[in-house]
Amino acid sequence: MKYVHFESLEPLCPACRVQNFDETHLRIGSVIREENDEIIEGTLRCPNPACGSVFPIIDGIPILVADLTHYLTQHAHEILWRHDLDHRLQSELGDALGPGVVYDTNRHYLSAYVDGHYRDYDTAWKEEADRPAPLSGILEAVTAAGASFELSGPQLDLGCSVGRGTFELAAAHPETLTLGIDLNFTMLRFARSLLSGEPRYYPRKRVGVVYDSHHIHYPPAARAKNVDFWVCDASALPLKAESFGRALSLNLLDCVPSPTTHLSEFLRILTSGGQGFVATPFDWSAPVTPMNAWLGGHSETNEWHGESSAILEETLKHLRTDAGEALTVRSKVDIPWEVRIHERNRAVYQSMLLELVKERRPDAQTIGEMP
Repeated sequence: MKYVHFESLEPLCPACRVQNFDETHLRIGSVIREENDEIIEGTLRCPNPACGSVFPIIDGIPILVADLTHYLTQHAHEILWRHDLDHRLQSELGDALGPGVVYDTNRHYLSAYVDGHYRDYDTAWKEEADRPAPLSGILEAVTAAGASFELSGPQLDLGCSVGRGTFELAAAHPETLTLGIDLNFTMLRFARSLLSGEPRYYPRKRVGVVYDSHHIHYPPAARAKNVDFWVCDASALPLKAESFGRALSLNLLDCVPSPTTHLSEFLRILTSGGQGFVATPFDWSAPVTPMNAWLGGHSETNEWHGESSAILEETLKHLRTDAGEALTVRSKVDIPWEVRIHERNRAVYQSMLLELVKERRPDAQTIGEMP
């Protein structure tokens, strides 16, 4: 965790937030190991005597979630996963363990997301200029829409995964603090490893439990100077209101427990006049998002006939701050997004990308019954 991010963003205690205590700014509890103005291992603590929560910093990544015990129980395999073993030994372990286990799931998702974010920096494809990263179309649209926008604060990438969007935000504004957040520790660890500028290995799935050794060489240069990565819940952010001038939520809305809560948090953390981007293919993840929380896709009986894009825009009209500010849609476009499953299987989605601006809107309504 970079000191500059901690001092400038002043993270709030997530446990106090969910218990409706007064907002409490976290303090540095202990520094066990530090390097180059970063805490690699240590703790943050809540000074509120009614709370007193302690949050660990592991591999430079602070874990800022309200229910730390639940998070560690669910994600211990990611945090404790050995990533220093030679890829040949990892392959032997994968063969022995077989499919469907946590080890295989970790490698599978790392394969898909690293390819999706950094295929154009995969050293195996360096001679093939016609193989852009699948996420590049969305990022190009974000960059174009933000080119003439005057930032009013730091930048935030919600659900950043392995970090390409975070780095691209930072590249456009290298002197601005940029933060990437996610709940997946494996993804954040990989994203953070790219800060060094050195080539990084990842397992690229061929078929079954067979993975090839691939390397990403993504020289960060200006991208890395003011970039940091934290574990946070995108629907319960330990961040102050109106603290970010630009925020991204790329292909996240359809895999959170409550899309409206996520959008409310998105609105809350943007500065007045701040710019936001929300991309989603509306491919609802049933194990994560209960059907009654979906924005469309489950009923023909309403006036939008179950159309997700129309219901999302209508939902935005129901969200506003106490000052009457809401998220106004400035532009809307569909962009293809490809996810590589393995050598013979790719899924292609059409993600809808909304460019949003936080501004006062007299027609915005208080959150009530969502459509």
